[in-house]
Amino acid sequence: MKTVNSRLSPTIETAQELIKAHDVDGNNELDYNKFEQWMRKGSHEEEVTKYKDLLAQGMVEPTHMEIYTCNVDGTELTQVTQLGNANWAPFYHPSGTKIIFSTNHHSERGYPFNLFMINTDGTGLEQITYDGVFDAFPMFSPDGSKLVFASNRNNGGTRATNLFIVNWTE
Repeated sequence: MKTVNSRLSPTIETAQELIKAHDVDGNNELDYNKFEQWMRKGSHEEEVTKYKDLLAQGMVEPTHMEIYTCNVDGTELTQVTQLGNANWAPFYHPSGTKIIFSTNHHSERGYPFNLFMINTDGTGLEQITYDGVFDAFPMFSPDGSKLVFASNRNNGGTRATNLFIVNWTE
């Protein structure tokens, strides 16, 4: 069984050290989080400090994140995206051959975030939503007939986030 993650990690080597894996039932966690060693490997100290400061406040900021897949035990780590900016909130399509995720890779100002889908081998990038604000947290129904996602569209200019459920057809 494969798992999909987006991580703050510039290379596959450092990404492998940031992975947490566990059995499919959620038990027997294997902690591969060697965050401090990763930080010391390069000039990441400023980035990590900023990340930890935001995390202490219960916040995160879009940064440099790519989508990776791996087996649940952390082996066979494979980078799927190489888009730049923030690629995150991945979810497998029920076929197991595609991943839907949120990204701002096409933005210079940090937003908007839109949904994109990509084949698990990194080919076939396709834009799914076209909105000027925030679309994220996509999930398919088990049979693939519905897609649910969070969005700030239609919120009257507030920060309210709404859930949208759409019929999905291939």
